[in-house]
Amino acid sequence: MELADALARRYDDHAPASAPVAEPDVLASVLGLMRAHPELLPIDLASLHRRLALPLAMADLERSLAPAVQSGAVILQVFGHWTFLTHVEPASPAVAVAPRWRGYCPATTRAACRRASAGAACHLVHFVPIITRRTNAALGDCKYLDTCRRVESCAFVHYRVEDDGAPVLAAAPPTTAVAIACDVTTYDVARLGTFDAIVMDPPWEINQQLSYTTLSDDAIGGLAIPALQTTGWIFLWVTTGKLVVGRRLLRQWGYAVVEDIVWIKIDQLQHVAHQGRTGHWLNHSQEHCLVGRKGLAPSAARLDCDVIVAAPRENSRKPDELYRLVERVVPTGRKLEIFGRRHNLRDGWTTMGNQL
Repeated sequence: MELADALARRYDDHAPASAPVAEPDVLASVLGLMRAHPELLPIDLASLHRRLALPLAMADLERSLAPAVQSGAVILQVFGHWTFLTHVEPASPAVAVAPRWRGYCPATTRAACRRASAGAACHLVHFVPIITRRTNAALGDCKYLDTCRRVESCAFVHYRVEDDGAPVLAAAPPTTAVAIACDVTTYDVARLGTFDAIVMDPPWEINQQLSYTTLSDDAIGGLAIPALQTTGWIFLWVTTGKLVVGRRLLRQWGYAVVEDIVWIKIDQLQHVAHQGRTGHWLNHSQEHCLVGRKGLAPSAARLDCDVIVAAPRENSRKPDELYRLVERVVPTGRKLEIFGRRHNLRDGWTTMGNQL
């Protein structure tokens, strides 16, 4: 709370004579809440006002944040008539030590590794079999491994990563991301201005029961994408069955289709995930991200290849490698993700969707 106290004193020194005495306490409450719950960021001021439950008007809340904005401890961003608190400086900066990269041992378990290497030391990552009273080891590995939906009752073998005492660093929550919770099909995107890079993962209508609302090809094609870019890059995720439709929509929106990034999915043991839950005739182990270029959009070309190898995570969640690729191809400028979810929030990006 030292920073909050310092900001409060600074506010007392510079506040107008008519400012309410309680405003420094408001500022301290905001900083304390956001530091204790960084997962709430970014948060619009209306939601923050409700969470604080303090007897003050919205205008007073925003005025209370003014000194913190000036000092850089707080960042506010405005879109249309919404104001978002997107960043709160930590009270004591954490020192993160990047762990040394470690690969996975091809022998899978440490016991198998020792047998194969005659007991030689191995510093790669190993797995430990999960054996329950229902496990029948003779059946072999579960084809779904860590994505199995009934691990407790499944008779096949599952695995967990061996705990070797190495520290596990959690990813820091985004502090400069902007989230816009809205219906993408009706939102007035003109108020956002234009962007240099756009990532889209539309809810394509496919012949499969899904846990979220889907959109028809025509509905996706009717989105006001042309209003978001005069020149720039777009990265459009498509299912295998929508490759032709995706290319057609990119051309309809004014883009030249210049690349096709392929995401090869791997399982927990780092093998190709050949037992997926999608596909008509064969199990699909890959997804495609079509790349479109509009106008003479600049880029840092040839820094990356067109293949991403990564394990799938939550339903519909795409690999983080794609975002890093976009940031290398388009190192400067504004970036937007459409149909994003809360786990898609990323520093320096604007994310919009109805699941934020």
